[in-house]
Amino acid sequence: MPVLTRLPATAAPEELHAALSRDGALIVEDVLDAAVREQSDTEIAPLLAAADPGMTHLNPAITAFFGPSVRHLSGLAGNSRTFAASVMCH
Repeated sequence: MPVLTRLPATAAPEELHAALSRDGALIVEDVLDAAVREQSDTEIAPLLAAADPGMTHLNPAITAFFGPSVRHLSGLAGNSRTFAASVMCH
């Protein structure tokens, strides 16, 4: 199974670019501090709990692509001030 490279937020831009160019994706750890992550989790948890993993789409291929476990959150920036101010604009 493919594994994504994990790098700290303090990694040199050249290192981040090399991993992204080589693999097409990477995980940058600790971009957000713990307080922002915790507040985001607090604001998002009820929305995620209410999201229906069985949501269907007009296009059956999209429903099949996402499968029965993916939960969609629409309008996250309008429902989580922390996400809007500290995550999306980071």
